[in-house]
Amino acid sequence: MLCNDFLKFIRIQPMTHNPIVPDVVALLQQMLSAVEALSQPTALEGFSDYRKVVYSNITKGNGDGWYTLEGDKAITQPPVFTGRILQISFPMLERRGQEVRKFHLTMKANGSVFTFESGYDCFFSKTILATCAATSPEVLSQPVQLKTYVKELRTGDKTLAVSLRGANNQLLSSEWQNDDDWNAIAALAIANVNTANGCTQ
Repeated sequence: MLCNDFLKFIRIQPMTHNPIVPDVVALLQQMLSAVEALSQPTALEGFSDYRKVVYSNITKGNGDGWYTLEGDKAITQPPVFTGRILQISFPMLERRGQEVRKFHLTMKANGSVFTFESGYDCFFSKTILATCAATSPEVLSQPVQLKTYVKELRTGDKTLAVSLRGANNQLLSSEWQNDDDWNAIAALAIANVNTANGCTQ
């Protein structure tokens, strides 16, 4: 708060009396960014009790968050997962006797590979696609943190939402609308992830 107040104060001072103002302001802004990053909680990679597939919806689970299955029982998993993004894909899978297209986000943590599955056009998948499309391969080549939460839509329905942070705890985000060009967004997201993995090999 004090840094913010000082920034406001120094910016209104006459430039003729403060020849070093631009340098001081730039330095303070860097300090603020560093403090904000340090204030964000970090998570160890992965979770020891994760299965290979994490279902990323709440309507077909128990309503509490993403989950794994033990037989027919949905087991809610912790809301934060950190790992490297390996691949984005849209496989056709059999679910309840029907062939349906799904969104798969494949990540690696603690030497194990995990797949996060959701509908290809749901809030969860669209947020990840838009974010990966807007994020550089350099950032995506480092561990990424997923943090889930339950969001209430305008319709009153609830859905599983997600936010992403980079290796330095910077928030990764991109605004999106349902009527955006999702073919183009998905293509760019996949290209960025593929390039990121090419950089780390």
